[in-house]
Amino acid sequence: MIRVIDEDGILAEREKEELGRYAIEYCKSNIRDIRWVKHIKIRDDGLTDYFGYWTISLTPKPRKQSYKIETVIILNSSYLRTLAAFKRVLAHEYGHNFTLGYLYYLERIQHHFRDKAPRLYHRIRRLYYDTVTPDYSKGWKYCDKEIMAEDYRTLFTKDKTPHKMKELFGNPSTEVASYFGVLSKQTWQ
Repeated sequence: MIRVIDEDGILAEREKEELGRYAIEYCKSNIRDIRWVKHIKIRDDGLTDYFGYWTISLTPKPRKQSYKIETVIILNSSYLRTLAAFKRVLAHEYGHNFTLGYLYYLERIQHHFRDKAPRLYHRIRRLYYDTVTPDYSKGWKYCDKEIMAEDYRTLFTKDKTPHKMKELFGNPSTEVASYFGVLSKQTWQ
């Protein structure tokens, strides 16, 4: 179970435990990407432009080519008040943990707001490289990492609300699902 810190005391203990199990039981995950999550934090960030976000800390491992990865998922209780709402946003944020976590782990990107997602993902997803950005300069819906997280949520979680970018880019294909599957199976030799 992933530890949940509820700074606002919104969820009952049983609900916190259910939220902490959600990514493990209802989202595509494995022991590696689950271990990356230090905790899920529920807090009141005020009336911002986000319901949640994901952070990553990379620490180089001595004499190894990889990093120690530690992530935190923040859920903004200013907007989210029910367990169902927290799960819905967690499904998207865990998509960042899964997709970006493996891209960092495999050293395919160095910084998620500077580096675009791999060209192979863009080609499979049929995203024009000049249409989407690695950041929010064209807006949230045009950030390739947000599209990836929504693809993950749509393909690999129990949350079946429509893809947030469907109107712009359509739904992800089975090729995208295969790409994510391969991404999470690659390991250092």
